[in-house]
Amino acid sequence: MVKGGVQKRPGPAAPSAFAFYDLGSGVGKVVGQVALEFPRFNAVVGGELVMSRHAVAEVALGNLAADPTADTVRSTSAAL
Repeated sequence: MVKGGVQKRPGPAAPSAFAFYDLGSGVGKVVGQVALEFPRFNAVVGGELVMSRHAVAEVALGNLAADPTADTVRSTSAAL
């Protein structure tokens, strides 16, 4: 995923309209990376039908939420 490509969007949109959806998100690696590196998204959503992958993604989300460095990464990315 190229950072410049994600920041480009078609047509005008209000800042509150920024959302990232990953359908078939697997274990959530892309969802987690986008949530950390692109704080301009108001919502980052992953959807996975395979329950075992979904379960791994939920554990990863819990780990990310508990990681005190996650806010630092988001702040640094916002400044770029």
